[in-house]
Amino acid sequence: MTRRWTTIKEANGRELSGERRKYFLAASALNTPESILRFIFAPCGRRSLKTELASRAMALAVAQPKPWRDPFYACLGPTRQQVKRLQWEKMKQLIPDHWKLKTYESDLCIRLKMGSEFHVIGLDKAQRFEGSPWDGVHITEYADCKEGIWDLNIRPALTDRRGWAIIEGTPDFDKPNNFKYEEQYLAAISGNDPSLAAFAWRSREVLPAEEVEAWRTQMDPLYFEQEEGGGFIRTPDAAYYSWGDSEESGNLDSALTVNPRLPIYIACDFNFPHHVWSLCQVENRKQERQSNGIILPNQIVNERRVNVLRELYLRNADVNAMCKALKETLKSMETEGRKSVPGWTLDEKSVIFTGDFSGNQRRAEATYRAWEIVQNEFPKASLEIKVNPSVPDRIRDVNNYILNTNGKRRLHCHSECRELRKDMKQVSRNQLLTQDKSGDRTHASDGVGYLINVIEHF
Repeated sequence: MTRRWTTIKEANGRELSGERRKYFLAASALNTPESILRFIFAPCGRRSLKTELASRAMALAVAQPKPWRDPFYACLGPTRQQVKRLQWEKMKQLIPDHWKLKTYESDLCIRLKMGSEFHVIGLDKAQRFEGSPWDGVHITEYADCKEGIWDLNIRPALTDRRGWAIIEGTPDFDKPNNFKYEEQYLAAISGNDPSLAAFAWRSREVLPAEEVEAWRTQMDPLYFEQEEGGGFIRTPDAAYYSWGDSEESGNLDSALTVNPRLPIYIACDFNFPHHVWSLCQVENRKQERQSNGIILPNQIVNERRVNVLRELYLRNADVNAMCKALKETLKSMETEGRKSVPGWTLDEKSVIFTGDFSGNQRRAEATYRAWEIVQNEFPKASLEIKVNPSVPDRIRDVNNYILNTNGKRRLHCHSECRELRKDMKQVSRNQLLTQDKSGDRTHASDGVGYLINVIEHF
C-alpha cells in the first residue's frame, strides 16, 4: 500500500497474532455488505496496537464501493487537537496518494477519487460531526469523550446508512465516558447481540517485557491493571487506599533520621489558616529490574524513595510565620545530623523548596506572593516548582510511592508526622476532586504529592 504499511511485530518478534489478528480481520470486514457486525469495542492496555490496527482498517474501508456515490468516514477523538495529533498524519500516510483527489489540511479532510470523503474530527464540539450520514467511524480514546456523546450525537449519525464503528481506548476510571464504555463492552461480551463484538488484550502481549516491568515500578496495582491490562477498575473512595499506618506495613519508620549527605526538601502547601510543610529527603537506590523474580540483563535502575522526616503544622498562621518556624526546625535537624557527621553544618544551599504552584498567585495571607516571601527569607535555597499536575495524576503518583505493583513501598514517614498520617487515612478522592480544602485535611498529602511530581518530572 504505502511505506507506512510496515509489517507489525509483537513482543518476541512475532507477527500479528491472537486477539490482535481477530480484531483487525473483524474491523476490516465491517464495511462489507454482508457484515452483521457493526460495533467493535477494544478496551486494551496502552501501546498495544489497538489504535494502529483500527487506523489500518479505516484506510482500507475508504476505498470500498458503496451503493451511493458519496461515502463518509471519520476518525473521531475527544478533542480536535488530540485527534489531529494522533490520527491526521498517520491516516495521510496510510491512504495511498494515488487514491486521493484532494487533501484539505485546514479541514482535516481527504477527498478520494472513488467519491468517498475521510475526515478527522474532534468531539469537543459535537456539531462538527452532525449533518452528514456517516458510513463508518473509528473512535479513539473513547473513555475521554464527553458523557452522553454516543447516544446524543454518534449513534444517530450512523442510522441512515447503517454505519459502523470501531471504538477503542484504554479505560480510565477518572474520565467522563468510562461508565458508558464499560456498559457497552459488557453488552458486547455477553454475546446477546450479533451486531456487537469486543476484543481485549494486555500490553504485555505486544510490548517487550522490560517495558512492562518499568511500568510496574511506576504504577500502583490498581492503576497497573487499568493501564497494562485494559481493565475497568473500581477505586475505593479513599484517595490513598494502599497506605499502611504501622511500622510493620512499611510506610511508617520511626528510625528515620536526617542524612547529612542529602538535600532537604520542603514540601509546601499554602492554604491559610492550615499550613503544613513536610521536611523530606529523597534517596536514589540502584536496583536490578526483575521480571517474575528473574533479573533482567543490563536493567539497573534508580529507585527513588521519599522519607518524610518532620512536618511543620501551624493554624492561623501566614507564610512569614511558617518561615520563622522552619528556621528553628532546621537548626534542630542540624543538631541531629551532627550525631552521624560531627561538625556538620546545614547549609541553606542544601535546602530545596517545592510545592503548590499556585503559591505564585496573590494570596490573602501575604503581602507578596507566597514564593516571593520564601525566597526573601531563604535567599540561598533552591526553588523547584512545576505546574500542578491534574488531581487524578497526583493521586496516582502518590499511590505509586505508597505501594507499587512490585510490592515496593517508597514513601516513608516518621511516626511523628501526624498530619500526613491523618491525610493518608482520611482524605477521599471526592475531597481532592472537588478541591474541598476547608478543614485540616488534604494539605500535608498535597504537599508531598507536589514533591513527588517534581522529582518524577522535573
